[in-house]
Amino acid sequence: MRPSLNVVSCLLGILVLTSACEKRETLRVAAAASLAGVMPALDEAFRATGGAPLQVELGASSRLARQIAAGDPVDVFLSADRRWVREISGSLSESTPLARNGLVVVVPEGHARPATLADLAALDRFAMPSSAVPLGAYARQALARSGVELTNVVESVDARATVAWVVRAEVDGAIVYSTDAETPGLERAFEVEGASPSYVAAATRHGGERGRSFLRFLESDAAKAILSRAGFSAP
Repeated sequence: MRPSLNVVSCLLGILVLTSACEKRETLRVAAAASLAGVMPALDEAFRATGGAPLQVELGASSRLARQIAAGDPVDVFLSADRRWVREISGSLSESTPLARNGLVVVVPEGHARPATLADLAALDRFAMPSSAVPLGAYARQALARSGVELTNVVESVDARATVAWVVRAEVDGAIVYSTDAETPGLERAFEVEGASPSYVAAATRHGGERGRSFLRFLESDAAKAILSRAGFSAP
């Protein structure tokens, strides 16, 4: 007995819908909060190569790493610190250096600008994340190298929150990444000498070949140009 036209039409419809769903399948990327500004451009460029749209979750690298280790089905991890890639190496299949950044002391627009790390002690409230968060770890390392101890620190959850506090003048200053220092509402005080935060991209075991394909894209000239325009330097 030959299948009816309606049955054939239904089967064709299912095939079309299945194909469309496959095309719309996203690549889940857990990215350091300081990469927020560059992720849309990377998403657009990756899709232009035939890659899947990115579904990006931003946050502190430490929190994202713990989520991946606990089984969160992420395909790619973009960490602002090599430490967290090492910490969850059992959940990852491959990694590659991504970029470098710098550190800058900033103040709210119109506020007095300190000239040295030692001057930060005179501020009422100075923001940086905890040492578990890459920005907080890098900032504390810079302070320790200079022999500066601060008792006026208020801890933010990640790089984006730190920037937001300064923009709203809820704190008197902060150490932020160089790529965030041009955010409207901030004034750059000075660059922190000797700081070179390193970013790493890693494909998770869950992500398989799909995750590794995004790593290969990040190694391309197109991706490097996007990162460079956003203020990141070569790894």
